[in-house]
Amino acid sequence: HGRFTMASAPSHAPGAIYDLNFQLVGRPDGWRMTVEYNTDLFSEETAERLIELWQTAFAFFLEHKDAPVSALPVPPSLRRSVSCEFEALAPIETALGAHPLVQEAVAVSHVGLDGQRRTHAFVTPSDAATMALETLPGLLMAYLSATAPEEAIPDGVSVVRAMPRDMCGRVMRGRLNIPPLPARSAATPAHEPEAQDARVLAHVERVLTTIWADILGVGNISPVSDFFDLGGHSLLSVRMLARIEQDLGVRPSLATVYRCPTLGALAGAVAAQLTSSLPPAPVEVAPVAPLPAPPTGDDADDWRIVRLAAGGPGVTVVAINNLGILQRLGVTPAGARHLFAVRMFEPGKAHGLDGLDFRGIAARYIDVMRQEAPHGPYVLFGECVHGVLCYEIARQLELVGERVLLLATVNMWHPAYPASLSMRQRWMVRFSNIGQNFGLVRSGRKTFLQFLANYSITHRVGLWKAARALRLVRTIPPRVGTPEQEGFLRTILGARDSYAPLPSRLPVLQLMTPDSPSGHGFDETLGWTHTPTGPFRTVRVRPFASQPDQYPGLPAIEEVIADALRECDLAEHHGDAHEPH
Repeated sequence: HGRFTMASAPSHAPGAIYDLNFQLVGRPDGWRMTVEYNTDLFSEETAERLIELWQTAFAFFLEHKDAPVSALPVPPSLRRSVSCEFEALAPIETALGAHPLVQEAVAVSHVGLDGQRRTHAFVTPSDAATMALETLPGLLMAYLSATAPEEAIPDGVSVVRAMPRDMCGRVMRGRLNIPPLPARSAATPAHEPEAQDARVLAHVERVLTTIWADILGVGNISPVSDFFDLGGHSLLSVRMLARIEQDLGVRPSLATVYRCPTLGALAGAVAAQLTSSLPPAPVEVAPVAPLPAPPTGDDADDWRIVRLAAGGPGVTVVAINNLGILQRLGVTPAGARHLFAVRMFEPGKAHGLDGLDFRGIAARYIDVMRQEAPHGPYVLFGECVHGVLCYEIARQLELVGERVLLLATVNMWHPAYPASLSMRQRWMVRFSNIGQNFGLVRSGRKTFLQFLANYSITHRVGLWKAARALRLVRTIPPRVGTPEQEGFLRTILGARDSYAPLPSRLPVLQLMTPDSPSGHGFDETLGWTHTPTGPFRTVRVRPFASQPDQYPGLPAIEEVIADALRECDLAEHHGDAHEPH
């Protein structure tokens, strides 16, 4: 029968008693199939369905000799039974799968210790689930108790690292081990231990919704809304944390915001912190241990270090004054590595960089960076002036024998490049910049006063001093950044302007967004043609927080960097001395 062969074998050992026994006997006029079963364990209906499945399989493979087992048709009687079971479990999987802390949810049906039919759910945590995972089932049960109908609430939830799957990728539900659960008392309402957690979570979500609406100036915020997709950035993150501390009395770390960018995920992390500081609720069932606070990252250590991922098989990535790229990388497969940022700016804290030249500033960043990762190899990332700072950091690291596999930058101008432009090119850059800033005004992301303040001429002619004297404005808007960060940025920019980069063999990946100058005689490296003597590659990309249809054909920044990281990892794994392309 094709590649399918059969060999004779005894149906059972003499004297043995089997709970379930199938027999297939060849006769001159065909095959005879019988099934013997223990009536204490199996009903007649079950035995009939099993023999029907066996007959269907036998007939199918005799006709389709080379078909895979996955092509076997399921008899209608079994199909109806399986379909009914999955229909009953679907609401549980849908409700849990909608939670931002859940990557995947699978529900199974089983018979409990009391002989009653029970349901149990298994979930894999999403990247936003940064709290201790033993607290996740309680949070999810509290969430379901507060928001889901009764049929969508299982009797228990377990967290697994990954769902067991067969060769076709289907979940093997039989491989999910259901922990023993005590029988539910008729006098005790289900999920009562989670009631207090549910109230805390709902309260936190309401407070966060108000804070986000005030800070971001948007409406229609839901638990799956992403802070950064709605226009948030690192400075607004700091403002949000101050509001959370003011309104709720706890302050999560900045790293928590980037690990939990959605409203639901951040609410879960904040609720965990709040619940850990509350006394256990008086309930008549066994008390639930209070939820511990999530790791505080930069709050527990040096505030200048923001850790988004503690480790993994990939090369360490260090971002300088930029958390957004790490948050985007963290949700890709390339995020399985040590990811952290070094940032010297925090409202109310001294950056300690005044009076240092650019090389001295870079050395200060290295001191902080090596507290978190003493040795390489490293991949560094920086945007604009912070990319130039990364270049000097990488150069100094190489001088002391540390390996930097790649410097990834966005729109990094060589400090001397603006002076080399022709008058025509300078005006092209100015008009382009004015157009971009005015677009921010039209979209509501910048006020007209902020737009005017970005240009030095309005400060040089005394426009703002006169406006303040006439009480037209209360404060003079900053020339760069925001009022909180202007001093820090002016220190970095001032030191950059007098910096002369020295040659380095460092591999550089220069990412260029559509607003960077191109054509008309502009250098595609933005002035870096002769300074780095190692590989230098430029790639056109779409800006952060943009959609693919806005810039057709251009990849996202994190996609290009993720590809480069895979090359670095592969080179390290094979001991290749050559830099990634």
